[in-house]
Amino acid sequence: MKKYALVLMLCVIGTGLASAATLTIIVENVDTGKGPVLTGLYNSKEAFPKENEYYTNARTESTGKTVTVTFSDLPPGTYVAAIYQDKNNNGVMDKNFLGIPSEKYGFSNNTMMPDWDKNSFVFNADMTVTIKLR
Repeated sequence: MKKYALVLMLCVIGTGLASAATLTIIVENVDTGKGPVLTGLYNSKEAFPKENEYYTNARTESTGKTVTVTFSDLPPGTYVAAIYQDKNNNGVMDKNFLGIPSEKYGFSNNTMMPDWDKNSFVFNADMTVTIKLR
């Protein structure tokens, strides 16, 4: 009986590991050497687009006009990627007095406004998305 329980447990663990995949985000229109590219990956409509309430995040140096951000072992689900180039390296998306971003930014599906329904995508296997900063 213990053998069967162990085999069942290994199968369940193996299935969970096999379902995780890699999301690669190609970020275009980066100002080379002008501050890091910060990426927040959201998996909840309630959290998006609140800063620091993302599922996971990444910081990538702006070494070229195009940079690559990779999220490995990501579980299947619905996600939104929100990206900005932190030109003054203060860890905050700077905005003008009207609340309009003063640093380059972008969202998955290349929309200009944060909208879960328009920005979200389904992730269930290795995939690559491209986001152009504006």
